Amino acid sequence: MEQIMALVSKASVLLAFVFISAFISEKLDVEHKKSLRYHQVAQGIIFSIFIFIDIKNPFISRNGISYDAREVLLNLSAAIYGPLTATITAAATFVMRWARGTLGTGIALINITVIYLIELTFLYIFNRKKIQFNSKHLFLMAALTNITSGLTVLIIGGSQWRQSIVPALTVFFAYPVFTVEAFRIMKYIRNREELLAELSKRDKILFQKNQQLQHANEELHRNELHFRTMFYHSSEAVFLMEKDEISDLNLAAMQLLGYGKKEDVLGKSLYLFMPEMQKDEQNSQQYIENTFRKLEKGQALQTEIALLTKNGVELLLEGVFIEIEMTDKKYVYMSARDIRERKKQEEEMMYKAQYDALTQVANRQYFSEMLKKICSQENNYPVAFIMADINGLKLTNDLFGHSKGDELIVKISQVLNKSCRNHDLIARVGGDEFIIIFPKANEKTMKTVIERIRENLSRERVETVSPSLAMGYAIKEKMESETDGILHQADERMYIDKLDNRQKNARIFLGNIMEKLYEVSPADKKQCQDLKAFFSKEDVCADMSPACKKEVEKLIEYVNIGKLITHQDDWPMLGENVKNLRFSQKLIENSYSVLRNIGEIESMTIAEHLISLNESWDGSGFVLGTAGEEIPLAVRGFRILFDAYYMQKHPEIFGQLSKQQILEEMQKQAGKKYDPILFAKFAGEMKMETNEEKIE
Repeated sequence: MEQIMALVSKASVLLAFVFISAFISEKLDVEHKKSLRYHQVAQGIIFSIFIFIDIKNPFISRNGISYDAREVLLNLSAAIYGPLTATITAAATFVMRWARGTLGTGIALINITVIYLIELTFLYIFNRKKIQFNSKHLFLMAALTNITSGLTVLIIGGSQWRQSIVPALTVFFAYPVFTVEAFRIMKYIRNREELLAELSKRDKILFQKNQQLQHANEELHRNELHFRTMFYHSSEAVFLMEKDEISDLNLAAMQLLGYGKKEDVLGKSLYLFMPEMQKDEQNSQQYIENTFRKLEKGQALQTEIALLTKNGVELLLEGVFIEIEMTDKKYVYMSARDIRERKKQEEEMMYKAQYDALTQVANRQYFSEMLKKICSQENNYPVAFIMADINGLKLTNDLFGHSKGDELIVKISQVLNKSCRNHDLIARVGGDEFIIIFPKANEKTMKTVIERIRENLSRERVETVSPSLAMGYAIKEKMESETDGILHQADERMYIDKLDNRQKNARIFLGNIMEKLYEVSPADKKQCQDLKAFFSKEDVCADMSPACKKEVEKLIEYVNIGKLITHQDDWPMLGENVKNLRFSQKLIENSYSVLRNIGEIESMTIAEHLISLNESWDGSGFVLGTAGEEIPLAVRGFRILFDAYYMQKHPEIFGQLSKQQILEEMQKQAGKKYDPILFAKFAGEMKMETNEEKIE
């Protein structure tokens, strides 16, 4: 009886709480609160107040244990309002139970903590799995929390735990039922209030819709009056039709078709103003039938339509078809806009998206699209590929400017177009790289095409440069073959071709560059001829090997090749006397760079020698500070030869000197600037001559 009274007491408290919480929840309706968080905080405070009342008025059993319904309230706070309400309620319960300080406070506080953790676990799992709390879930959670509460009762009972079995079982069995029933009552109240609120809201909406409908009906009549005014004054061509016959059209439509009188158009079928075929290759009569069939199904259409003017000019228009209902009958409304210029721009944009702007051949993106398409069609096999790489493009850009580099690329693309079949696809896939796809091509075809390309290239010129390509081909015999592997094979063959012909192409390119140098600076050609003649006459290198003598000749030939990329201010020699006479360091560096980039073996050796041109025998050079035999023998011989020649040729700097006087000036630098042994041989050869004529 004692337990029944306790349960009745707690049930009354819970019932009161349920109605009060539901009432406050209604007042804090989501539409009227500042935020959902505010609602949860408010409910947490309400739960805390009821727990305080419940704890302050516990049921005390004969063994001195106090019983309250906090487990039920804690479970309800979590299940109905969420973690924030549960946290506030649990914290308040913890503080109030601790403050009360009755028997078993420590165990009770642990129990409250465990209940709170169980609730959070359920909320976390349900939130992750997006599961909505229902009565079964709540009963399971309440059963788990009340097991801990039942154990708490037994522990607090101590040695008299047997007397606490009935209260513990009561807590375990009755409280989950109380929790679930309270939950159902609160959900019912909340659902009822939400339903009433929703009905009220819908009633308001219905009222507003009725008002809007009434207003719309009033506007409809006004709009119909405005419609015809707008119809006639629209800048777009507008047609009104009954089925396919033109009932009316505005001034813009008359001007578009080129008619001066409406009578020439009204009552006639739109078909009479259309060409036989539309742009999509559809018969115009079929086009009209399909269009009006779709309109009858309530569809609005935006489509392209071709019409003919009075003079027979075909117009491409963007037409918008819609069925409209006037007060008297239904019409088909068609507005039309001339899109010929737009279509032209779209085609240009499409072309730019698919083709390289410089060469007008396919770009990489279009090549990738067409590669898949071509290789996916069985009737294109065997499919062959040529990989091609422009030789010397970077050097052309450096020496002659990017405009000439672009000219070289364009020239080569033109040769490729000229050399390939109409249905072959040529694509520029990099700055200096091309790929060509050949449907239905075998090895014989490839060899013929490559030979034709080389022959056509040999006839072309950009500046003094003869365009050339490194090329490699590969053939995909079957659709099952891996395309990337075939392309890689062609690329490897192209690379081998580039390596095999590197020196040949480098020598050709070097010859082209020397032609350009002599075109830019004719004096260098005369200087080269004079110095070579002087070198053969004054045998300063009598004891040198033939290879070393050849290096001297190459220095004579290439020393000023850097002028092609050097500003003219840096061309002249520097120094006012033989001691300080030196080459422009900028010119030497550029000559070195040109020869290195060409990559021809002999010229690369000369490039290394060029760096030492301003060095002196005693190490007092202007750049490296190298001395003696560290300076290449060919460079030492060249400096003696060149300085003697230069002093003779520039009396405006050194005065009008005879050979003897030149030797005397240079003798002062023997062992300092010049190799003394080489200079002695040179001076001996000069003294043997009796003719004091100027060096030619």
